Amino acid sequence: MAFSSLLRSAATSFRVWQPSENMILIRWTLKGVPRVPWEAKGEFQGTSRYKLDRNGKIYEHKVDNLAFNFPHQLKPAASVLDLVTASPASSPHPTFFSGPVDSCSSSWIEFYHAVRRTVNKTDDMLVIDRLITCS
Repeated sequence: MAFSSLLRSAATSFRVWQPSENMILIRWTLKGVPRVPWEAKGEFQGTSRYKLDRNGKIYEHKVDNLAFNFPHQLKPAASVLDLVTASPASSPHPTFFSGPVDSCSSSWIEFYHAVRRTVNKTDDMLVIDRLITCS
């Protein structure tokens, strides 16, 4: 799972507003710090739209305007010591990728695809008493 390639992640709500009685909109940002020191921090921004029934219960959630702010490229390290000082000491043991390395791939691209799959997933949702729950 791509979320495991992040050291830390956090979601922040920027704005919550109610344009009508049966809808709530939330503008949010999801930020993350990758585990590998040669990749930069990155973030996603999106808008969640919640539809409410006449009792005020949410019966539908849709994510709109999902955008990824690609991180800026970092300068190549001049030496191995630059990588050591740039990385947090999360483990005393070195960790490496266990699969083939794609030069166009990064943990941010994997993270983006994981977020898209999660947002577009409707197979695992159950409607119980007009409330949507994830199973």
